[in-house]
Amino acid sequence: MVEVIVTYAPREKVRRVRVVTFKVDVDTLREIDRVAEELGMNRSELIRKAVLEFISKSAAGLHQES
Repeated sequence: MVEVIVTYAPREKVRRVRVVTFKVDVDTLREIDRVAEELGMNRSELIRKAVLEFISKSAAGLHQES
């Protein structure tokens, strides 16, 4: 396992930065890095966007069930 640290500091607004640490296997980390490079992002940007997209889709799914 590899420990990954992600920071979140949106450029459009000034916010306090939080550091998030999680564990991921080496193969997943390589895939994250590969995709990030293909998209011209760094690792933190890719993970941040993926998490925000997941949250958005999850919230949309919850609203559809209501």
